[in-house]
Amino acid sequence: MSATSGLPIEVEDLTKAFGRGSRATAAVRGLSFRVNPGRITGFLGPNGSGKTTTLRCLLGLVTPTSGAARFAGMRYQDLPEPTRQVGAALETAGFHPGRTARNHLATMARAAGLTPERIDAVLSEVDLTDAADRRVGTYSLGMKQRLSLAGALLGDPGVLVLDEPANGLDPEGMAWLRALLRQRAANGATVLVSSHVLAEVQQTADDVVIIAQGSLVHAGPIAELAVPAGTQRVRLRSPQAQDLARQLQAAFPSVVIDPSDDIATVQVTGISAEMVGEQAHRAGIVLHELTPLGGDLESVYLELTAQGEQS
Repeated sequence: MSATSGLPIEVEDLTKAFGRGSRATAAVRGLSFRVNPGRITGFLGPNGSGKTTTLRCLLGLVTPTSGAARFAGMRYQDLPEPTRQVGAALETAGFHPGRTARNHLATMARAAGLTPERIDAVLSEVDLTDAADRRVGTYSLGMKQRLSLAGALLGDPGVLVLDEPANGLDPEGMAWLRALLRQRAANGATVLVSSHVLAEVQQTADDVVIIAQGSLVHAGPIAELAVPAGTQRVRLRSPQAQDLARQLQAAFPSVVIDPSDDIATVQVTGISAEMVGEQAHRAGIVLHELTPLGGDLESVYLELTAQGEQS
């Protein structure tokens, strides 16, 4: 359980431009969204879309040109106990290669006024106990990611702000990270995760915020993302699955039928579950399963960001 309850993250009409006068370049343009406690929110966008700038504004590392990025109405620097309330990991390059992980965390703990007991706790939580006294310069990228996350967890915060935390993690590490973030959110924490690993976001996140060229293109529950018609997918199971598949291809020439090892099961791409069900009803075919699989996040993301870059 987090020591502090999660705080909502509120980004309101945030704009950040770099440079002056006619040479100023806007990295973020009038961006507004909210991240709620008890949920994992994926923060998505192409390279250069303004994600990292937004996170740096949120953490007080960059001053907005206008607008605000706050925690429950407060700037990060105005929080009563910022390191106990917000844990952040923006990059893995800030480690001295000659220091051990334990020494690195001890330095962070002293600076934040945290008890030494938290060091062993977070080393265990990120599965680095056995490597705690090794120099960080010998760590793999995945181990450095775990150490970066350990630093974010040091104050047992109610808010986590993580930039590409899955980079360098193997499949086992990604499953571990997914479980850790879900547990934190289940305990009431606010979790904001920037990532390019869309398949992992689809498995982990409750909500998504998608930006392009510094502007918002979508914010809301991941389950409510509009699915482009061509990526609608349905799994059907029937004793007459092959007959139904042929009828669907005849009625809807653009659909794609993917067979499986089970002859009674096929996957149909390009039409909705309702359309499959209606065709089966007209043909008098019994269905044992009709499961909408939706479109994958990558397809929706690419469509939304392309629209955002054109606008």
